[in-house]
Amino acid sequence: MDDDSGKLPQFYFGEISKFSGMYPDPYKVTQAEHLLKYDVAAQRGIASLGKGDQTEVEVLPADGASATEAVAPPDSWTPELLQALDWKRFGALCAGFYEAKGYHSKTGKVRPDGGLELFLYRKGQSGGAVFGVVHCQNWNWKWIPTQLVEALEADRQEHGAALAVLIASTHYADEAQTFAKNKKIELITGEKLVALLNALPEATRKKLLAEATAGDYRTPTCPICDVKMVAKAGHDKKSAGEIWVCPNYPNCSETFREEG
Repeated sequence: MDDDSGKLPQFYFGEISKFSGMYPDPYKVTQAEHLLKYDVAAQRGIASLGKGDQTEVEVLPADGASATEAVAPPDSWTPELLQALDWKRFGALCAGFYEAKGYHSKTGKVRPDGGLELFLYRKGQSGGAVFGVVHCQNWNWKWIPTQLVEALEADRQEHGAALAVLIASTHYADEAQTFAKNKKIELITGEKLVALLNALPEATRKKLLAEATAGDYRTPTCPICDVKMVAKAGHDKKSAGEIWVCPNYPNCSETFREEG
């Protein structure tokens, strides 16, 4: 098995750079700075908008920017459907799954790597001690790198949680699996999540499917403004991949990149 643990994810958030429209490596921003910016409440990004730089950005019209066209709603869970979900829909799905299993869940932060934190509490509790920490990573990437599992373990230790789970729509690098095994971290792949969803009662399974795929469930959501992003025009998608920008630019300079 190839180990791509040293590579960056296929999807990540960043900000528009003032240097020729390039996009920065998210790991060059300190975690503390990013988590402060992306702290979310009530499953929304906080509206503490900074003054974005004044780089001119051309965006596609809204009717041409959506990542999904009018198609019949999916009628079953598949790994491909999971990978197609917007990061926010994927996080809401994971929260809904644990709610269906009897836990109370609270949304944490949108992480620098584009993942979403969930905190689990035992049935009947909505605060106090955190029982479990879940990181939801919806990447259409070959392998989830070890760094993300290490970040989950650090999060678990910070909150003193007994349970740590990483849910991804893809697979994990060998080193990531070894690290998780040694730390007793549960790794859930897209295929395993589909199996877990299909094992739920039919009514619950259909409810989660309908909620996850209502409306435009593919186009990325801006984690700051909580609105659908638009595709940036004028770049080579084959070499650079799709680049999404916040429609509130220049007040919000958030970007979301899907590498080709």
